[in-house]
Amino acid sequence: MPYLNDGAIVILHDVILNQLDFNWREAFATGALLSVVTSKEKFLNSDDTNKTLPFCYPNIGAFKVDRTTRENIEDVFLALMLNWHYMPNNAMLETYRTFYKRYYPAHLVDIFNEAIRLNRNYMAKKK
Repeated sequence: MPYLNDGAIVILHDVILNQLDFNWREAFATGALLSVVTSKEKFLNSDDTNKTLPFCYPNIGAFKVDRTTRENIEDVFLALMLNWHYMPNNAMLETYRTFYKRYYPAHLVDIFNEAIRLNRNYMAKKK
């Protein structure tokens, strides 16, 4: 977000991948992001004329970055509380943490850190 200007269009692929194949049932991150991000404009290319699939909800979506996106970025951080499918290594987590500390308020970094802690716990129990 810090590098995107208002008016930028963010395109997300695989927004319903978890619905397309049972083996991908945990692949819901981009769909969750599209659901929780706030924007005055979201785009879904629904096509009910495509008869190759039994539904018309698209697997690609987009949103336009605007003031409301920035004002409600906490919602995106809160989505990190969803169960993760894998845990990035410590170096990668530290890279994200350093970035978030640079661009976001401390309470959002705290949400990120708690999401890591909770998901580590979840994954330990899942084994």
